[in-house]
Amino acid sequence: MELRTWEDDLIWCPSQCYYYFETESGKKFCIYLRWRWSDPWTAELIQFKNDWSWDNDNTSWTPLETEKEYADSELDQLKIAVMKKVVKLLKDDRIKKKGD
Repeated sequence: MELRTWEDDLIWCPSQCYYYFETESGKKFCIYLRWRWSDPWTAELIQFKNDWSWDNDNTSWTPLETEKEYADSELDQLKIAVMKKVVKLLKDDRIKKKGD
């Protein structure tokens, strides 16, 4: 897992993309994108424990609603829209820059 880099697993069905990051306050997250048999893509924000572990009962999964539904061919546009949404959602707890 590399922080602040999109990991694309585009095997067609399902296609999945992951973006792991840490905030300045030390919270750990993953943006999870998934495309199933038909459009649109779905997006979720997952918050992990401090050691990047999670369990089904206590891990926070937040659906990320976007302005429009994105087709399979619109992945790059979706990534941009979701990143903007996450930045707004986190408010003052900014995403840590690479190397910090």
